[in-house]
Amino acid sequence: MDIFLAYFSFDVADLVLLGVFVLFFLIEAFFYLCYYKAPIRFRRKEAAQESSSLQDSSLPPVSVLIVSSNSAHHLERCLPLILEQDYPDFEVIVVNDGSTDETEELISRLRDKYTNLYGTYLPKTSDNIFGRKKLAMTIGAKAAKHDVILSTEAFCEPVSDKWIAMMAQHVSDEKPVVAGHCYFFEKPRSFASRLIAFDNLMYALQYMSMIIKGKPFSATFRNLAIRKKIFFEHKGFASVLNHQHGEELFLNQILSGENTALCLNPDSFVKSVFEEPESYIWKEYKIAYQQIKKHFHGIGTWIFSLESFSRYAIILAWGVLLAKSIIDFRFGAIAVATALSIVILVVQLVAINKSGKLLRSGKFYFSWPLLNLIQPLRNLYFKSKKNNARKAIGSI
Repeated sequence: MDIFLAYFSFDVADLVLLGVFVLFFLIEAFFYLCYYKAPIRFRRKEAAQESSSLQDSSLPPVSVLIVSSNSAHHLERCLPLILEQDYPDFEVIVVNDGSTDETEELISRLRDKYTNLYGTYLPKTSDNIFGRKKLAMTIGAKAAKHDVILSTEAFCEPVSDKWIAMMAQHVSDEKPVVAGHCYFFEKPRSFASRLIAFDNLMYALQYMSMIIKGKPFSATFRNLAIRKKIFFEHKGFASVLNHQHGEELFLNQILSGENTALCLNPDSFVKSVFEEPESYIWKEYKIAYQQIKKHFHGIGTWIFSLESFSRYAIILAWGVLLAKSIIDFRFGAIAVATALSIVILVVQLVAINKSGKLLRSGKFYFSWPLLNLIQPLRNLYFKSKKNNARKAIGSI
């Protein structure tokens, strides 16, 4: 019996290594339970407070803003779904960012049917130093008749005819900015589409959890409501003119715990309609975001970098414990570490899949361990790339 117990004894080095492992175990548990599950808890409270009916008199007029660059094939699918929203007073403004496809013809054709559709044009020869996306959005914001601007992208479609209503009902004097959700590949089939869906899910969980905790650092213009007054009070994109993709930095500068609300009603979601061959859209967005993220203020960026680091650190600590256990022929420390590894794996899988269900991002079981390790490395890869975004989709 004593010989058997000797195999599961601990020395000082075992305890030190096990302590390191437990530290990263606690870090991972903290992030998954306190941050990555926060949107689930938020949605439960939000659902309990929602009214079964919306009063038209309480809903503000809305200007939907879309910047499109050579995306006629996407607009043809998405615009009718936006124009046929069940909402009392709204307009849709499409800013044609130098398109050479059938965008103008499509807008002209749809305008015959939808009187609330308006189009404006940014010539291809316009100065690109300012940044075409920022210039196009500024033109659209100035053209908007209404104070509430609801921004989305040409490749996004609302999942419900209540999209505008769900987002607009949260806009108030106290909360003039409302962040929504856009998902990619609800049922990803290939590994590439699964990676995109997972990456977008992790990004959404991060910015949503920080909004919930009153320390927002980001959101997405693919689904964002903002008062026109707030946009121009901050002088639009004037503070980020020297950044090619300064739209995300603009959000980082204006968002605060006092002025930002979050909407997670499933009817408020939009989904990307680009197909896997168009995944360069996601790649170019990622490159742009990783380039601009270094200029963000607040704790939002570095706090999740700690979580990414701990993903690898906990595996490394387990590996060192395993090697030492084999060398010393003592298995107490590795047994404890393995048991804790199973616990954290279950916690992570439950949290990610519940969140994935809420945010319509698919299920992650056997693919999750690999995706979880690849995603931070892909972010580092995108961060190292120079942003050679195609001019044709400069609106990303």
